[in-house]
Amino acid sequence: MLLGLSVVIFNYSGWDNVSTYAGEVDEPQRNYPRAMGIALLVLVLSYLLPVLAGITITTKAEVWSSDAGWPVISQLMGGRWLGLLVAAAGLVSTWGLFNGQLLYVSRLPYALAIDGWLPKIFARVSSGTGVPRAAIFCFCGIAALFTALPFGNLAVIQCLLYSIALTLEFLSLITLRVRHPKAHRSFRVPGGWWGLAYVCVTPFAFASLVLYATLRDWRLYPGQLMIVPAVVGMGIGLYFLRRNVAGPRGIRRFEAAQSIAE
Repeated sequence: MLLGLSVVIFNYSGWDNVSTYAGEVDEPQRNYPRAMGIALLVLVLSYLLPVLAGITITTKAEVWSSDAGWPVISQLMGGRWLGLLVAAAGLVSTWGLFNGQLLYVSRLPYALAIDGWLPKIFARVSSGTGVPRAAIFCFCGIAALFTALPFGNLAVIQCLLYSIALTLEFLSLITLRVRHPKAHRSFRVPGGWWGLAYVCVTPFAFASLVLYATLRDWRLYPGQLMIVPAVVGMGIGLYFLRRNVAGPRGIRRFEAAQSIAE
């Protein structure tokens, strides 16, 4: 159950991460909903249509696996050249996915470094492009290390960490609504507390389902479940180590942003 849920979440996760580079998007309030609506439709069709075509050719479990997969299915459908073409397209798609992930992931340590949570080197940006080079190189190295793991293991790690991060994001949303109800926001969830509760129900239900699946299948993934608490522990340790320096700095930046907006 945990593996199946992890693969589904891997395929459909990441929508919240586009907010990290909203400052680089033209008219994000108008363009984000449009882009996400179109992307969701394309994403569903991209998964659904090939599966419908593939199961008309074969339903063998050994073919529908990470060892064979779409290149073999395509070869059964249209011959050797179609299999090679799909394999090449998979490589290009993976490279594009990696670049897209790198776009938002690299901005997270950049923002943390500005507030003082991480070393200042992560806050340095290229004079020509404005991208945080140190953060990009760091995450490329981390990605290179994790490529040694099978896809299923990576999906489990990603699912667990993503559910934790998503829960923290929505808890932050609730906390900011309670502590700073009148603060300036470029976008506000409509409907008052009822609207906020409606928005938060799905991610909290998802996190509960992931927790249930983890407790149910934890013996199958002991190595992956060791990596997750190690990463979480590093974050907690960083918080207690730097909170006296970075905490007040982040509050000052928030208050300055609010005064500028007003």
